Amino acid sequence: MSSFDRQYVAAKSNPCIGYCSTTYGDDYCRGCYRSAECVILWTAQSPQEHDREYLRIAGLVKEHTQNLWKILDYQLLSYALERHHVFFPHDKSLRCPYYELYQLIQYGLDPQQLYPEAVQWSQKIPECAKKLAKVIYDQMNQVEIKEEGIDSCG
Repeated sequence: MSSFDRQYVAAKSNPCIGYCSTTYGDDYCRGCYRSAECVILWTAQSPQEHDREYLRIAGLVKEHTQNLWKILDYQLLSYALERHHVFFPHDKSLRCPYYELYQLIQYGLDPQQLYPEAVQWSQKIPECAKKLAKVIYDQMNQVEIKEEGIDSCG
């Protein structure tokens, strides 16, 4: 385990990765994918509300990443991910390994190097992490536009 790896071995209470673009006017954070309102209200929200937000973000991440890697051993991967400083739902049955793997990538770690017996990439994920973050962010904004009833093309 590297020294960088060791510094992220605690439980995490929110999905923040320290790159908050809501500070600069974005409706959704490009780092953690929460809305500006969610970031502000986070500490006042219940564990159930946190779990709903986890599921929303995890769903978007899974949609855009599940074809990029193959989980070889889910149980081993789950145990390994618990050692890292990633955001988990309060209800552990809701866990999404795709989101948890993606969080490691956001921190600059390569899960395939850390756990080659548990996960394999179909392409070099760290090289496309920024592009992937933008795709997920853009998708979130499209969902928001559709929910408001605004034509996203016009």
